[in-house]
Amino acid sequence: MIKIYFKNRFISITKEKLKHETSGFQAISMNEVGDLKIQINRFTTNNQVKHLNIFGSSPERGLAFLQSLLDPVTAAGGIVSTKSGLKLFIFRNGKWDLPKGKAEKKESAEICALREVSEECGMDINALSIQEPLGKTYHIYAQNRKTHLKTTYWFGMLYSGNTETLEPQLAEGIQHCVWVDRETILPLMKNTYGSIQNFLETIGLLSPN
Repeated sequence: MIKIYFKNRFISITKEKLKHETSGFQAISMNEVGDLKIQINRFTTNNQVKHLNIFGSSPERGLAFLQSLLDPVTAAGGIVSTKSGLKLFIFRNGKWDLPKGKAEKKESAEICALREVSEECGMDINALSIQEPLGKTYHIYAQNRKTHLKTTYWFGMLYSGNTETLEPQLAEGIQHCVWVDRETILPLMKNTYGSIQNFLETIGLLSPN
């Protein structure tokens, strides 16, 4: 299943039609191209649609179709750990989040992730290293009269620098950069984005509800 979040609502792209009885759920075949465009527009403009299920033989084809309708954006970020296992979270625009940012032209996801994490948290980039890829997340947002579909590449990172000298990038709306242990992550999830919570569940840092 591919999940694409819009605030705390989401589109799921699956091979088989999902069975769902709750209100706010809609399902449509990706073969119904004309109706699909209408349903996607409805999803982004009508918050009564909580979950739109697009189903068909190839979820990747469904994602490609969605990317053709919306303005694609590529970003990258990280789950940053200390040697003792603490994780780095930021408080941005009133929500707990993970450091990430938009890739520059021809910039690889790895270089983007290292640059954005170091810039957003005032970290020594030479003390920051990528340990492993952690997958991708997708979310939709509106900006400058356009509706964007952002693909974010995530990496597990290790920081060996001074953990007490973090400086949040205020210009990017970041108010706090904090190191937390695993048990502290759950309370933070009461005020975060659906895509972040789902991602942390996927990689095993958070137990599903």
